[in-house]
Amino acid sequence: MAKISTKNLKKDIKNGIIKNFYYFIGEEFFLIKNFTDKIFSIQNKNFDNNSKNNIDFCLFDSEILNLELIYNALNTFPMISDKKLILITSSNMHEMKQDFFKNFIKIFSDIPDFCTVIIQDTSVQDKKNVQYLEFLKKISEISEFAEFKHEAVSAQKQAIIWAKKLNKILSIENSKFLCQKCFNDLSSIKALIENIAMSSQEKEITQELIQNFSPEFQEKYNIYDISKAIRNKNISLAIKITDALLNQNEEANKILSIIISDFIDAFKIKESKKAGISKSEFLKLFNYKNKEFKLNYAEILARNFNIEKVLKLLIEADIKIKSSNMNSKIILNSIFNSMLELKI
Repeated sequence: MAKISTKNLKKDIKNGIIKNFYYFIGEEFFLIKNFTDKIFSIQNKNFDNNSKNNIDFCLFDSEILNLELIYNALNTFPMISDKKLILITSSNMHEMKQDFFKNFIKIFSDIPDFCTVIIQDTSVQDKKNVQYLEFLKKISEISEFAEFKHEAVSAQKQAIIWAKKLNKILSIENSKFLCQKCFNDLSSIKALIENIAMSSQEKEITQELIQNFSPEFQEKYNIYDISKAIRNKNISLAIKITDALLNQNEEANKILSIIISDFIDAFKIKESKKAGISKSEFLKLFNYKNKEFKLNYAEILARNFNIEKVLKLLIEADIKIKSSNMNSKIILNSIFNSMLELKI
């Protein structure tokens, strides 16, 4: 077993080629969940990906994983199905100690054929955490290891490759611009590059050409793309997505409520840390069970933003939208511009 791309993973699932041990890592939780549910549904026809009510399904999602319980689950035969499904979720795997990592590797080096195991690791990755990185290296050697990163970087690389095949030069900077215009949708990126290649004699794909050949481009996005852009501190992209959503008649109140919710989460985690509340307690207190990805996102916001000041901006904007005749786009854009002024 070894590292596998999401493209090949999708191909394997389509062809029904399922292994018994997967390690999914990254911050794209919705993609991770989607792949998990598909794999489990293939391995166990009785698997309910909504309630997960199944006697042969075991879930381990505590802050401190109990290796003894996991080992017992791995070595207990399924009751009514051919396959036993085991799901382990962790948002703090990077905080485990060296002995834990060693025992973890030992347990999962020999998984029974009647088990299908998926580990969802949504930890905040720290390149300075040598123990954790060494653990990931070893776990990638014994599992189908898939990393779910934000798609922007890979989309930019793919755009450059497509342009080169069409004998066009696309710089890194212009590739980023093009991908933002297409909101990192690969099919739209390819179509735009092909359109430029067929219609222009210029050797290089410039930002001017990208702008000229994509006026009718129909962006694919949703409100949560705004949250992702903010977490990445890409405020200019957040503005573009917001403008596009408003042009598609999305309600300003709905957009604002999602952003407010994200920063309230960040405020909760910031104040909880001050109060000495552990992650496990936090998950219980604020009903975050099976939503560890929200905790990760909140921690990112808490690190990158002055939460109190941003919340004040958001509440003021909420009041303006609900009580005045001001243009909603102007109000929302003013929030983002103020974020830039805060030097986040």
